[in-house]
Amino acid sequence: MAAAVGVHGAYVCKAGAVRSGRFMMASDSPLISIRKGDLCEQSTDAIVNAANSRLRHGGGVAKAIRIKGGPMIQEESKRWIATSGLVQLTQCAVTTGGLLPSKHVSHAVGPDCRIAAQRRNAEKSLHDAAFNAVSKAH
Repeated sequence: MAAAVGVHGAYVCKAGAVRSGRFMMASDSPLISIRKGDLCEQSTDAIVNAANSRLRHGGGVAKAIRIKGGPMIQEESKRWIATSGLVQLTQCAVTTGGLLPSKHVSHAVGPDCRIAAQRRNAEKSLHDAAFNAVSKAH
């Protein structure tokens, strides 16, 4: 399964897709490579978006994903919220990639360091959000 994570990108691929610049996590785990480039132009099974709990894709990378992916990404996000409620800290919601070359977008909710309680556990929350996002992509 392929996924992209972060502004510059970490791409998770099936183990058979070994090429230069990639490294294996474990024999049955996804493959990850770090690249610099436009996350919205990556042809992967999924990209990971750092999202807010309401899945309002209004700024930064989320806005770029929404604009380049088309209105269906925001529409699917609204439906997800209507059926499942807010996305909890460290969890993620998955939508299609819309018009993106990526098949899916995993919207992961990490810590908001403006909130004291989340700032205290930011490192663990960020780890858990990234792990959950890649697990859903794999």
